[in-house]
Order: sequence, then C-alpha cells, then structure tokens
Amino acid sequence: MNSALWHWRQSKVLRNELGERRKNTSPSRAIRNGKKKSIWNHRNEVRLQLRQLFDSAFIDREKDEKVSMLSSALLDVERGEVLSAPRYRRSFEV
Repeated sequence: MNSALWHWRQSKVLRNELGERRKNTSPSRAIRNGKKKSIWNHRNEVRLQLRQLFDSAFIDREKDEKVSMLSSALLDVERGEVLSAPRYRRSFEV
C-alpha cells in the first residue's frame, strides 16, 4: 500500500483546548457510532424496564402466575397483566 495513502487513513491524535488527547475521526464514523449508541441506549432502557417489571411483579401462589404491578408504555404492559403462568409466557422483543 502506498505510504501516503496509509498516512491519510490513520486517525490523527489531536489536542483539545484543555490539552487532552483525542482522536480525529471521519464524520461518517461519528454518525455510525452515534446510531450504534442510540440503539444500545434503547436496548439498555428496555432491559432495565424488564428487570424492574419482573422484580416488582406479584407472584400469585394459588394460580401460579406472575402479575405485573407496574405499567410500561415502552414494553406495552398494563398493570395487572399476567406475565407468566404455567401454560402462558409473555414474550418481549429486546
């Protein structure tokens, strides 16, 4: 590979106004990383709400059911909805 081409493809180490080192990346990489970060944040929010939903669920020993005590618009769950039973299990897309 041509050394000049290789030189321009590298990320350059720059310093910001505080003197801290940072890498200069292309705008397309910044856009791609921003999209990945937003997808990760959404999935993480769904995971946190699922954990909170199941941790606060009421366990009915008589019917052997887990009943939601919270409502969540993100998960499309209303308070009092059955999350799991012996013959039924609610599935969530993460």
